[in-house]
Amino acid sequence: MGKRLGTVWGMMTAVGCVLFAGEYEVRGAGVDKFFGLTNLWEVRIQISAEQWAMIEPKTPQRGPGRMGPPGLDGGPGGADRAADRGAGGEGRPGAGRPFGPPPVGMGMGPGMGPGPGRVEFPMVKGSIQIGGETISDVGLRFKGNSSFNFARNSLKKSFKIDFDETVKGQNFRGLTKLNLNNNAMDATLVRESVAYEVFRRAGIPAARTAFARVYLTVPGAHENRFLGVYTVVEQLDKTFVKRAMGGEETLLMKPERTRGIPYLGEEWERYAERLGVKLKGTKAQRQGFVAFAKWLKETETDAAAFERGLEERVDVRELLRFVALNGMLANLDSFLSSGHNFYIAVSPSTGKVMWLPWDLNEAFGRFRMGASVSDMIDLSVAHPYAGNDALLDRVLAVPRFRSMYEQECGELQQGAFEERSVIGFLESAAQVVAEVAAAEFNITKEAYLANAVGVGAVAGVGGSRGEGRVEGGKGGMPQAGDFGRMRADQGGMSLVEWTRKRVTSVRAQLAGEKEGVVPRGMRGPMGVGRGRALGRTGGLGCGGGVDRPNRGVV
Repeated sequence: MGKRLGTVWGMMTAVGCVLFAGEYEVRGAGVDKFFGLTNLWEVRIQISAEQWAMIEPKTPQRGPGRMGPPGLDGGPGGADRAADRGAGGEGRPGAGRPFGPPPVGMGMGPGMGPGPGRVEFPMVKGSIQIGGETISDVGLRFKGNSSFNFARNSLKKSFKIDFDETVKGQNFRGLTKLNLNNNAMDATLVRESVAYEVFRRAGIPAARTAFARVYLTVPGAHENRFLGVYTVVEQLDKTFVKRAMGGEETLLMKPERTRGIPYLGEEWERYAERLGVKLKGTKAQRQGFVAFAKWLKETETDAAAFERGLEERVDVRELLRFVALNGMLANLDSFLSSGHNFYIAVSPSTGKVMWLPWDLNEAFGRFRMGASVSDMIDLSVAHPYAGNDALLDRVLAVPRFRSMYEQECGELQQGAFEERSVIGFLESAAQVVAEVAAAEFNITKEAYLANAVGVGAVAGVGGSRGEGRVEGGKGGMPQAGDFGRMRADQGGMSLVEWTRKRVTSVRAQLAGEKEGVVPRGMRGPMGVGRGRALGRTGGLGCGGGVDRPNRGVV
């Protein structure tokens, strides 16, 4: 019978109060009870050997990372040699992934951008069991950019689940799609889920999440192979739009390598290709968006007209809150820098353009672009985006909108990004996944908690290892150097310690007591430049005090 672990949580102690529930079947719960920061579900995927042989993308991968051809360390057609390197057997998640993310700095992965270099992931057929409920004949494919590349030689890849790919109308609790994200670059395993929680608490429409311990069966190759802890992420689709945005018809786009809103002429097809349309919305919404892009172009030299007309076309407060919160979370693999991992939508209720977060696995300063950990702690709140951005520069140059931005920053600091709140989320989520994480990394539960959130025993000392507590978690010998890698990636700090320092820096910048660090653009030299502080010492830093070494990169 399917079990769910962790249904009650709080922040009455340093680690939060997490109680483990008894048996609980997902089939007895609606989708609202399925998602939750402290929900951990058992998920079992089964794919035939024939289908598994077709799941790999055919186009060679680009950029650095742990890559290799199919057949290596768990890839289709391979002997899964990584499982034989130690004593772990089926209990070890594929490819012996070390306890800690791969090196910072990555190339653009398989899903990046439109055009001939884009890699398409083949959809195959299989079945999935979630919390004891089996759904057959579902579509499954790999997904991700850097998260795919860095898991290239591992079984633990991210999956897209399409419930009605082969059986039209089939769904899971009303959902037609789900994402299983592999936490490839996050050894704490909780960054993405907590970041989404913070966005939702800020009133920004964002996906809901849960956790899953995932197993894979491919007859003749893998039998109930334990893959590890995944983050389950709600798909942004019509179901999401209806729930989170209050409407049926919405224009929804997922741009890649695009910052700002380019004017591409009057033909909608150009926008559909460039901006990655996911839901085409109504004809009026499409025409309105083209008109908006044209208006932005026409007002480039008329600041007064821009200020007068922007609020009629854009949910300005939502945009400013979106920018501020991405900045506070030091989430640069996003709208702020890399020009992807976000959606643009037209609100079904107001008709205004708004921005939505996506792929938050590198929040909390993980995507550093060659900068130091301390630079990410001090990332500018005034100018959190890299280089110059044609739209944001214009918005924040308007004194009235600049004041609104300062107000949003202040409210976030006291609300969704308040220190006790964010740390409570981190600690509660870590408690829920700790036992499964211990089995995945072959360390003690106490070591995981100490490294991830600074709770309990000194890393690697004391407690009992996770083997045997999770089905398939047979453990094995600890990996040399595993215990230091999580803290090393955060400059010797747990994620909670990093967050405390980040909140302190944000508070000082808002008070005008400290300068922030302005990120440079994605092209040219990586790194950061110094920017002016908010408040008494220079407003938003959109003027002369900002280092913009890559002016012209939009």
